[in-house]
Amino acid sequence: MSDLTHLTISQARAKLRAREITATEITEAYLQAIERANPALNAYVVVTDDR
Repeated sequence: MSDLTHLTISQARAKLRAREITATEITEAYLQAIERANPALNAYVVVTDDR
């Protein structure tokens, strides 16, 4: 599957409605992207992921 963080909101909505992906999968993809990028960007002060 392609990186879910590159979907537009319309594409994500369509995939959610078609049950091709779940909200949990989208959330996990974004949390992983934050983990990878934030050390260099320092864009997030606190990330509360409660995995």
